[in-house]
Amino acid sequence: MAPLAPISPQSIDKLAPPGLLYLHGLGSSPSSPKALAVVEHYASLGCQVETPNLRVPTLERLSFPASLATARSCLREPERRYVVIGSSLGGLTAARMAELEPRICGLVLLAPAFSFERLAHLWAGDTWDAQLAAGSFDVDDSLTGGTCRLWANFVLELCRLDQGLPRVQVPTLVVHGRQDPTVPLEHSLEWVRANPQAELGEVDDDHDLMADFPALLRLMERFTRRLGCHE
Repeated sequence: MAPLAPISPQSIDKLAPPGLLYLHGLGSSPSSPKALAVVEHYASLGCQVETPNLRVPTLERLSFPASLATARSCLREPERRYVVIGSSLGGLTAARMAELEPRICGLVLLAPAFSFERLAHLWAGDTWDAQLAAGSFDVDDSLTGGTCRLWANFVLELCRLDQGLPRVQVPTLVVHGRQDPTVPLEHSLEWVRANPQAELGEVDDDHDLMADFPALLRLMERFTRRLGCHE
């Protein structure tokens, strides 16, 4: 996918504070407790965090290219730098964005869903063939508190598109829980080993990373301060 508009790296303002963007995960939303807590925390630092709805066109008919395009449309100022925070599938989306967008100057990836095909098989387990034949996969929907039937086209499309690990050239903080049953810690370890500009913070938590969220926010704040997002 080509950039939405030609951007010259020389035109990017490296003095202005970067903008902040938060990308939620699969089945989550901008109104999730994690998203709201991130927005509230950075508001206390004088920063506005944009949280686009990536459930496009709907969760049931989700499209990764459409979600990626929605996220990229939030980079509205052609001369401004941005730091993107991504959770789970939002972390994968953020990393793929950074491969395409010279305005992205940093990433914060929370249990990023790297190697999606491996994850999809892990999540489905012995039911992979049956769910694929049925044309949809069960996904938890945080908005309803129930289960959504996500069409198989999304899973197959992303398995095809997500080839190889994302290669980014910007400072990146990865935070991953040691007890994460959804995205194994090894996925982040593998990615950090392949991307020397990245650093990994291992925490005693699961996939939600909410056990000690104030500590997580402090990690994120120290990193975004280094990138000039706030004082």
